[in-house]
Amino acid sequence: MRTNSHAVLFIVALLISVITLPTSAVAFGLNDTGITTCSDEDSNGLPCPVDGFPGQDAEYGRDAAAAAGTLVKIGGGDAGFDFTKLDANGNELPASATDHTCVRDNVTGLMWQAGQSDWTYTFDQTANYVSTVNNTGLCGFNDWRMPSVKELVSIVNYNSYDPAIDANYFPDSSSWFWSGSPYAGSSYYAWYVHFSDGGANYNDRDVGYHVRLVRAGQFFDTFDTFNDNHDGTVTQVNTELMWAKCSEGQTGTNCSGDADEMTWSEALTAANNSRLGGYDDWRLPSVKELQALVDYSTDWPAIDSSAFPNTPSSWFWSGSPDANYSGFAWCVVFYNGNANDYCRSSNYHVRLVRDVQPMNIAVRNNEWRITEIYIATLGYAPDNEGLQYWVNNLSGGTWTPTTVAQAFFDNESVQALYPADQGHDALIDALYHNIFNRAPDNAGKNYWLGELNAGRFTRDQMIIALIDGGWANANAATDMARFGNQVRVGLAFAAAQAERGIVYTDLSPAQQTHLRQIGADVLTTVTADNATVTAAIEQIAGLLERL
Repeated sequence: MRTNSHAVLFIVALLISVITLPTSAVAFGLNDTGITTCSDEDSNGLPCPVDGFPGQDAEYGRDAAAAAGTLVKIGGGDAGFDFTKLDANGNELPASATDHTCVRDNVTGLMWQAGQSDWTYTFDQTANYVSTVNNTGLCGFNDWRMPSVKELVSIVNYNSYDPAIDANYFPDSSSWFWSGSPYAGSSYYAWYVHFSDGGANYNDRDVGYHVRLVRAGQFFDTFDTFNDNHDGTVTQVNTELMWAKCSEGQTGTNCSGDADEMTWSEALTAANNSRLGGYDDWRLPSVKELQALVDYSTDWPAIDSSAFPNTPSSWFWSGSPDANYSGFAWCVVFYNGNANDYCRSSNYHVRLVRDVQPMNIAVRNNEWRITEIYIATLGYAPDNEGLQYWVNNLSGGTWTPTTVAQAFFDNESVQALYPADQGHDALIDALYHNIFNRAPDNAGKNYWLGELNAGRFTRDQMIIALIDGGWANANAATDMARFGNQVRVGLAFAAAQAERGIVYTDLSPAQQTHLRQIGADVLTTVTADNATVTAAIEQIAGLLERL
């Protein structure tokens, strides 16, 4: 499919940044730390990898993709962060704007108050501040709240110091900020984050700290959802992380024995050498991932003991060097969840982690993303001419996947499939079927109908949101494995057309219809089983011979 219509070239946020989405609609991810270089025993700022210190924070995740130039962002921000500035009415502003009022985090889905509170408040005074801000309708919303300690940590940039945050988006931040999380060990204390260095700790509630409010997104409230894989590993559902059930040195269903302690170098090496569960990509968690494992509602230990039995209430290494203090690295203590930096030659405990997401959004190239839109919207594999047309537009830098999806609706065939004057039910039903192979659940469908009918979001934004949300949702792993396999077949279908010199606009209308039908037929037998990909690709040549 190709159109010569001139779609409005505006960069709309992908709906991975949508506010208040229900779980059934889209899921969000963890922010990376901002660390982009590696370290040895006593030096920082080294190129990765470093001998004797393998698998550090900077070698994985969004920050690594940003450093490699492969990370696709919606907005801007340091390293792997992805922020969008908003004005007082909630409208998007360019990254160069200096008068923004709020910031949308396009990774976590949270919306933040850009500046800090004018005054400091005790922990118990923050409720009045929240009420005051909601009465003003900050950025057009009145559901602002205090962030949890995990949410507040999410915007820390551990590669920066004083402030440990992207000051272009969050000015005036070199200070202590209250979270909304009480301290489990005593009703007299609550958690704060110090944005000079990013450390998280607790203090007396009567102390005056600044406040930065947040709204939307409940992802951080459901971190502690675990599935025991019965092979020595546990999957943390909402973070798409697979953890070692036991601390290093412990064994068995109940993690019996004493947990080992080791230096930072030894810990990194142990992770690199581990083959737990048959996997060879274990690593030390980043400091944010390690804090995501903390259960701040309890202590001694501050972790789900049913998922991680016999966890020492002591310090655990992260793979994150302290980028501002040579010779130190970040640790988290599991008697309460405090995060601090300690000498890399110190001996601490180790819990390994690995990624389990089916497809990293950072490595989906333009051809892949356009093919996703074809299959999600139309239900068939792309014609090669149309695919290359959209890829060229996307590669030019002024288009985004959302712009492409919007331009699809300028095409008469798409308009005929989903007439705008007949409501949005057909489109929502088709997207759920094409992406997830099922009908939409009532909550998800009602949510999208409400958003579309109210004009808060557009159809093109919803398409990208459902696709990106599917990749980010561990609960949709099987559905997205099927969808990803269909994309692979779709790319092979386009490549086969190129090899045979098939140009869509050179075909007769009947041949064009037949090519679209072939594109649908070749996907029908594709499932999450990789063997079905091979079988489908083997059919393509014979199907194209019928043109």
